[in-house]
Amino acid sequence: CLDYAEYVCVGEGEEALLELVEKLSKDKRTDNIPNIWAKKNNKVINNPLRPILKNLSSLPVPEFNFKDTYMFYKGKLYCLEKRKEFLKKYYSKYYYIMTSRGCPYKCKYCLNNALIKIDPNFRMIRRRTNEHVIAELGNIKKIMPKGIIIGFVDDDFCAQPTENLKQFCEIYKKEINLPFFCASTPTSMNKDKLEELPLPDWSMWPYKNYRYMPMINAKPVATILASRGCPYGCGYCPYTKNQGAEWRARSAENIFKELDNDVKQYGFKGFFFRVSSCQFYHHAS
Repeated sequence: CLDYAEYVCVGEGEEALLELVEKLSKDKRTDNIPNIWAKKNNKVINNPLRPILKNLSSLPVPEFNFKDTYMFYKGKLYCLEKRKEFLKKYYSKYYYIMTSRGCPYKCKYCLNNALIKIDPNFRMIRRRTNEHVIAELGNIKKIMPKGIIIGFVDDDFCAQPTENLKQFCEIYKKEINLPFFCASTPTSMNKDKLEELPLPDWSMWPYKNYRYMPMINAKPVATILASRGCPYGCGYCPYTKNQGAEWRARSAENIFKELDNDVKQYGFKGFFFRVSSCQFYHHAS
């Protein structure tokens, strides 16, 4: 990158970039800022890392003041206050947000693998408070186009205490109540967390064309994931590899709640249950 730029931020940038901007504005020395690699006299200066930010809620909640927000478009800089049509054109479908940082895994294809190599502390999961996250989403709900979908792009959204996830889901449904998607891993999920997550929102998909022929001669048909995990590890089956060996089932009450919602709200006429093995339900009962 430094073949084309004068500065590169390594690691987290909130404090480093602010320090860089302040020093540039005051014409001060800028080649000694932690987390900033600088090019000086055709040489790269690799400054050390500063400690990772442990309290993410100490960062200000984004306000999205359009007067102070600019977009670089086709070689020109535009103020969003005067070009709000950009919002509808480029941000009409999704708004992405991170509620946490850090990941304990070392997947080779992931950015976290590189971060952990430069500082093992990046494995530490640090979460924003629920209030901090809801405040940002509340601001977004006021200004973004209707029909927006929230994308939680945490490395593992459910890698948090069950009680905290429960509280977040309750506040989210009450104050935000927008469709959202998130990513998680089998090792961070359990039965209680599965119970707390909201029911699927089928309005985002062309569900009216879904069917399972020739097993179910009707449409639309919904797929219901009633459990996760399988202890067998059959070579041809992805369940154990993708969902873990521990079998975790949703309660009957939770499953029927989803079935009732799918029929009444979306008009589903059939259901296909995806479970690794029905025999576990006998033992669970």
